[in-house]
Amino acid sequence: MKQKRILIDVPNILRDGFGLCYLKILLENEGYNVKIVDGSKDTFFTLFKFKPHLIVLGQVIEIKGSCLAKYAKAMECKVVVLPTEGSVYPKKNEEAKKFLKTKYTKNYNEAVDLWLSWGKGYGNALIKYVNVDPEKVKVCGCPRFDIYKKPLSNVLMSKREFCDEYKIDPKKKIVTLSTHFVFADLDLKHAKNNVMYVENYDYMVKRKKQEERQRATILKNFLKLAKDLPHVNFILKLHPWEDGEYYIKRVKNSGIKNIKIIKKENIANVIKNSDVWLHVNCTTAKEAIFMGKPVITLNFIKDYVSDFDEFSLMCDVVESYKDMLKRVKYYLKGGKFRVKNEMKKYIEERYFRIDGKSTKRCVDALKEFMDQQEIKPKRRIPVRLIPNMIRYDLRAILRYVIYSNKTLRNMYLKLRWKKSEEYLKFIETEIYEENFEKNINRIINKIKAAIK
Repeated sequence: MKQKRILIDVPNILRDGFGLCYLKILLENEGYNVKIVDGSKDTFFTLFKFKPHLIVLGQVIEIKGSCLAKYAKAMECKVVVLPTEGSVYPKKNEEAKKFLKTKYTKNYNEAVDLWLSWGKGYGNALIKYVNVDPEKVKVCGCPRFDIYKKPLSNVLMSKREFCDEYKIDPKKKIVTLSTHFVFADLDLKHAKNNVMYVENYDYMVKRKKQEERQRATILKNFLKLAKDLPHVNFILKLHPWEDGEYYIKRVKNSGIKNIKIIKKENIANVIKNSDVWLHVNCTTAKEAIFMGKPVITLNFIKDYVSDFDEFSLMCDVVESYKDMLKRVKYYLKGGKFRVKNEMKKYIEERYFRIDGKSTKRCVDALKEFMDQQEIKPKRRIPVRLIPNMIRYDLRAILRYVIYSNKTLRNMYLKLRWKKSEEYLKFIETEIYEENFEKNINRIINKIKAAIK
């Protein structure tokens, strides 16, 4: 009997790489033929060539995920969603309806065959607001959070390894700010001509202005904190989708030497080796709690507090520089951070269990589903989807060719996006050291060594 083929789409290797590589390993241990594909590059082409029995996607809300699901269905391939975005569960009913109902996926029940929900909250929202059949929803937890528990946590860097990698003094404590200002970098001209953004253009403009203001205020206070505590190491951990140039310029101009900007590193390695975690409404706050770190929510602009999720407001919230300095000093001296009962309830509802076994539960759900199906995929090219295949695969491959060559990449970034020399040096060391395949193989080898 031939092996059943499973294709796993990786939306973002920095965020999803370890969890999805672990999923691949465990599925292969069950006898499946599993292929991982770069979600930013050539998923459509690989879907056609590999002809999987089942594809695992990160989302079907935005246009690319929706089109991939339609293409897979046209090939008579089963579609599974393992969410990639944050806690993927809005806090209010109306927000949940708006979040889930998009023009790209009209009927979730037809588009997707199985939902591997992180927690009961999102699973119930799918059933309640977009009429997904309850039997299609399996609550498994979040695979990428398995890295915080054994055996997967064995892959994480030691303090010495981490400090050597980033040339940080290991004798000093580390305070990290996790940035979360993706919209602040948004080019509005690009957004106005991009089908993903145009229907929400007014919202994008509003959100961009809000995040620009937040980013400027947060960074100003963070720089002051680093200056006032010269005996401490400070890290700016950039969101995977943030550009970074804004921070590079301002840190350089500040003349402050005890700040390191990091983008490419897996967030778990940064959290593990930090002593205090600062954030503004970011999923990393939950992850820092998983590792027993004190978490401070920066709420310097009260106008935007309504946008914070409940968990951010359960953390140690500060509203001024004076309060931030006081709380950071307290935790650096060994002050205890109390994990409240409401935090535990929130985590259970959103993420089910943080026990290192979420990936295994996903594998069990996939295996049960596959055993019940008779799947006969067919290699087809639906005419109506050809424009999207060209739009994503060919454009992404062209971008890959440009970005994988230093000379072409620097020329493009200078001419198209007016990037500075400092930025080009940063991405040379931080982002483009390895291609996708090498990164995936490196992660898989690390995981296999850790789980022996």
